[in-house]
Amino acid sequence: IGFTVTGGRVNRILNDTTEHDDNRGAGVYCRSDNILAYIEDCIISNNAAVRGAGCYMGRYYRCRITDNRAFVNGAAFRNAYLTDCFIDRNSGNGVAGYICWSFVNSVYGANNVNTSNNTASDLYGFTTKASPMANSVILAGKVDSFAYASNTLYTASALFANMGVAIGDTCRKVETSELKLDGNGRPGYGSAAIDFGDASFRDEMAGDRDVDGGQRIYNRRVDAGCCEFDWRPVYARIIGGRQATVTSASPEVERRQDRKAVTLVDGTSLAIDLEHHRSGAVQYVMTVEVTGEGSLTVLRGGEPFKTFTAQGRAETFAYSSSDPVEGLNFSFAGSGAADIFSCKAPVGMCIIFQ
Repeated sequence: IGFTVTGGRVNRILNDTTEHDDNRGAGVYCRSDNILAYIEDCIISNNAAVRGAGCYMGRYYRCRITDNRAFVNGAAFRNAYLTDCFIDRNSGNGVAGYICWSFVNSVYGANNVNTSNNTASDLYGFTTKASPMANSVILAGKVDSFAYASNTLYTASALFANMGVAIGDTCRKVETSELKLDGNGRPGYGSAAIDFGDASFRDEMAGDRDVDGGQRIYNRRVDAGCCEFDWRPVYARIIGGRQATVTSASPEVERRQDRKAVTLVDGTSLAIDLEHHRSGAVQYVMTVEVTGEGSLTVLRGGEPFKTFTAQGRAETFAYSSSDPVEGLNFSFAGSGAADIFSCKAPVGMCIIFQ
């Protein structure tokens, strides 16, 4: 857990491509596909072998596997299970990702290269519905021999071969520009990967963090790929404007685009800091609407401050504060939901005509 594995190599006899343990797994070598062989939160980079240069066998969670080189195949990995992983810039004379038994919430980048013909390297494996290719992004190369694919995005540079009926209706071909991924697999605002995944494909070892260690689920749904889009700045702009910062939000908190609100349901919470740069007291106006039998509780500075219950309409509450940073925590409990429309200090100007 938490290592950088780099500079590994195996001894290779010139032109010897025999299958044996001495020439594979230069970065990480696992003795078998044993379920107990876990590698988590690691960077596996710049390793060289005949096969399985970055890693050979094992189960990989939240790992970045980049810039590895294989003489035959498996520059990035061979015979591996991958979840929340980023695979890119690996090169060799064959398939960069050779035999993955599952490929969940991962990104196969556009810069994995087959050096024998200088084309995008392929991704090859055998998956099942119980151990699928799901919630992933494939940017280039041929995806071959997979048995089951779901909730996966792929570009025109990625070719699915020998798949039969395995590409589910939830998979979608997209333009690279629609993904808005940076060089490390992180989606930007408006990316097609946002909320595209299905969290039911994630196993219990996946946890609640992405490859960067950030919160794995926002806005109720998991994103496709290895990195989750952080919705907190969007929540902050809706509620408090540019001077607001949402410091935490439960995974089930949701942006209601149709109502321009942030919605909380039973057991969820959201914390926000509101800043101002004026002298003296500032008036804040809070607008919320509660439906059902639940209640929205607001803590101010960690102390109970205001409770809202169902009114059948939006309710506005105004108060004054002289604190330069106003820290509020919203939490909802019970049936129904709470829409938070805004909580901000109104600004404007007065024009006097004489």
